[in-house]
Amino acid sequence: MIKLTIFAVAVILIFALIKRLRDNSPDTGDAAGDDTGEDGKEYGMETRFYEEVRSGKNTAPIARAYSRFDSMFIKSMLQSESIPFHVEYEHMSGLRSGVKIENYNQMVVSVLDEDYDDAILVIEEYISNKKKDPKPSRTRNVFEGVLFGWYVPSPSYSDSVEIIPRKTGG
Repeated sequence: MIKLTIFAVAVILIFALIKRLRDNSPDTGDAAGDDTGEDGKEYGMETRFYEEVRSGKNTAPIARAYSRFDSMFIKSMLQSESIPFHVEYEHMSGLRSGVKIENYNQMVVSVLDEDYDDAILVIEEYISNKKKDPKPSRTRNVFEGVLFGWYVPSPSYSDSVEIIPRKTGG
């Protein structure tokens, strides 16, 4: 009797799971709300960035981020301001963590030239509001360096976002 009950419960759970998977449609929405194009199709800010670049608009790199945490917040803030963006080398900090090293473990955030000034304001606001580490953990740093031979900055490492100055002239 117990085996029959367990079998019946398992069958019911399997059917419920299959029904739930069929009923769920993929979420094509956007965190910023209504982000529909002229054709009524919904898309994100990166897709919009690619479409604008394809139509001939120029781009400019605006910031280097060295942690996934910073990249996530910058992307979220740009998205909330409806500024199309692209993050180059987005997963490098996961592969090559540690001290920030330019051209090694950086993520480069780019925007359209026309959105450069607004995007810089967003990045500057993020940097100014970022919690500064009041007392760096020197003991932890020494311990890691001596015993393991590496140094990984704390998540509140305040120097992990750099603004890239706009290139002028030719």
